[in-house]
Amino acid sequence: MTMGEGIYKSRFEASNDRNALNKAQVLIGNVKSKVYCFSLCGSKIPDKSHLIRFTDVEEAEANGFRQCGHCAKHIATLSRSREIVEKVTDSIRENYNTTVGLETLSSLTHISKKQILRAFKDVIGITPKKYLEELRIIRLKEKLIAGKTIDQAVEEIGHHSLSWLYTGSTSKLGMRPATYKKGGKGENLHYSMCETRFGILAVAYTERGICSVTLSDTRDDAREYFSKEFPKATLVESEDDNSYLEGILAYLDGVQVNLPLDLKGTEFQKKVWSAIKKIPYGTTATYSELASSIGKPKAYRAVANACASNPVPLIVPCHRVIKKSGDLGGYGLGIEKKKELLAFEKSNKTDKEAL
Repeated sequence: MTMGEGIYKSRFEASNDRNALNKAQVLIGNVKSKVYCFSLCGSKIPDKSHLIRFTDVEEAEANGFRQCGHCAKHIATLSRSREIVEKVTDSIRENYNTTVGLETLSSLTHISKKQILRAFKDVIGITPKKYLEELRIIRLKEKLIAGKTIDQAVEEIGHHSLSWLYTGSTSKLGMRPATYKKGGKGENLHYSMCETRFGILAVAYTERGICSVTLSDTRDDAREYFSKEFPKATLVESEDDNSYLEGILAYLDGVQVNLPLDLKGTEFQKKVWSAIKKIPYGTTATYSELASSIGKPKAYRAVANACASNPVPLIVPCHRVIKKSGDLGGYGLGIEKKKELLAFEKSNKTDKEAL
């Protein structure tokens, strides 16, 4: 399995285990009825004085609590939906370079079209057609990097016309197809760095806007990061004061700044990134809340993976997204950086409000 496939597959794979669901949900027990519920439960919420929190299913059941009937039914339905999604996505990955529509998928998996559509909506928040399209883009990138010509790559992923690629190709690849094939060769990439309380802040940008942001321990680490991200681009360091750096620093200080961005990502990822930017300074949101905000309340796992794929942390402040349990979750720049950023923003917001 290629790295691209591994990342993509992990976005949609889901366990049917109850505790896998529990990891993303708060577990609440009712001491009066001795019933425990996941936070996704639609049952009436009892009086707060009767509630107790558990860390997992085992703890709840060890204390004599039984699972809520509504939760059991919901989890069984969701588990079945995940089984359907896994089976259908396996078929799509095996047949992505053929004409594989909903009718074909239903025939291959022996699952009704209605069930497939409902399962995809509930679990990952996109249609099978959109899944196929995003998978083909990943395969296209892999083939271009492997040395295939643009014509060969497009044909091998199941398209027989270049019009698909060149219609909105910037949104598909983040740059012109020929440039992507060369690993960014011919793309002028400027970058600037400065010291901050969080480490070396480094920003890379094209003529269209910011494409990458990182925090590093040293300037050499930042240069190495950009070299690996854009192996064949022409990297040019700017020694002058950079307005992008100033903008990011202002943003970290709670000032609303509109910085131009040049991002590569799927439609779903960009929708998540846009939602993240709306999280107020000094506050947090959960993966589940973020999923609900984009109209995909059950796609919290896909949302978490979109956060992990964010190329411009700080500008798209994914450090403000945490687990429903209160745990911080992951962060591309490291969990310690996430703690520092959240603590700083919370303190800074409090200080500003006190003025």
